[in-house]
Amino acid sequence: WTEDVIDADYPNKKNSCRTTSLNLNFKTKEFYFITKNAGGNCEVLGTTFEKLAKPRISQIIKGEKIINVEFEKIRKTAFEFLASDFRRKVEKSIAKDTK
Repeated sequence: WTEDVIDADYPNKKNSCRTTSLNLNFKTKEFYFITKNAGGNCEVLGTTFEKLAKPRISQIIKGEKIINVEFEKIRKTAFEFLASDFRRKVEKSIAKDTK
């Protein structure tokens, strides 16, 4: 740890398949979650995971806008499953409120 940077490795069990670390740089506002091969057994419940060809690096970002877009897609799809009479009433009510 420093004033601006946190590098953290998650503790792994002996003979782990993967290792993960977290890199948070508050000065540059760069935040990463990194997964690498640990060299251990990659078999879980009878399934063997392939080794990663290269480290998997996920950038941690503020995701409010992204998740709102996805939830809107889900909301629209769910709305289509409602009865058509009910949908018309809702749409009429929304139109009335926006005037």
